[in-house]
Amino acid sequence: MQEARSTVTGLPTTAWDFSRLPPATIAAQRREFTCLGCGCPAHFRRASSNGHDACFAGQQHAPDCELAVRGEGPWGPEGDEVVQRWQADRQRIRLALAVDADEPGQGGTGAAREQRGGGRHVGGGEPVGTTIQRGPKRLLNLLVTSQVFRTSTVEMLLPDGTVMPANRLFVTFDNADPEHHADHYHGFWGIPVRSATWARDGSKYLNTVAHRDGNKIAINIGQDLIAAVCARFRVPNIGNLVGKYVLAFGTPYVTTGGQFTLYVRNAAHMAVLDPADVVGVPA
Repeated sequence: MQEARSTVTGLPTTAWDFSRLPPATIAAQRREFTCLGCGCPAHFRRASSNGHDACFAGQQHAPDCELAVRGEGPWGPEGDEVVQRWQADRQRIRLALAVDADEPGQGGTGAAREQRGGGRHVGGGEPVGTTIQRGPKRLLNLLVTSQVFRTSTVEMLLPDGTVMPANRLFVTFDNADPEHHADHYHGFWGIPVRSATWARDGSKYLNTVAHRDGNKIAINIGQDLIAAVCARFRVPNIGNLVGKYVLAFGTPYVTTGGQFTLYVRNAAHMAVLDPADVVGVPA
């Protein structure tokens, strides 16, 4: 759940808002919440290192509680119906990158819950016209499983405060090309087919086509980031990301050698998802 009622203040609060409080306050009040749907006890869960956002987890929801999540953990499944509700309710999604959002106490841009245009609250969901947050891993799972999300106009709030619809922000590896996407910030995703080492600087490339093609995007991971990326995604080497779904945020450009390349700036700007771990059915 992204929202719960504080038994300390008596008011609803979002997981994002609570995560920004001092660590001592979080430690003292993390279990002082109830479900907005049925009133059962709930507790706060911090953002995880593998890309899950901060949230609230209810304990022993009532059988008919609309906010109860079964079988998928406290973050819950998301698919076409959820996306359609987001569009109908005019909700934005804040892109939550760990460098400014996933850890309590860090600075960031934007807000995880901002009321827009006199939003109203509807049962079982977020208030209409609010902004919710999603990290790269949940977004990648949604991209894999929901054609509705990939083609939707759900507004994405970027770290610099600009807004872009989902159907423009996210670009598949196959559809990325330098004419339309060079020098522009996007989330590029797909399954890389091979990896290679750039001997000149020791960086690693995730290539999106089997043979060299300067017009097809390549994902570069600098030598100084290799250890962090491997640790974050629990792989022994970058080559183990081949065959998995990968999402990388950034601004690509065409190198002097003519290769269309996205240079990863931070391991938290990526998500990796093994096809076996996809929640839902790929669409």
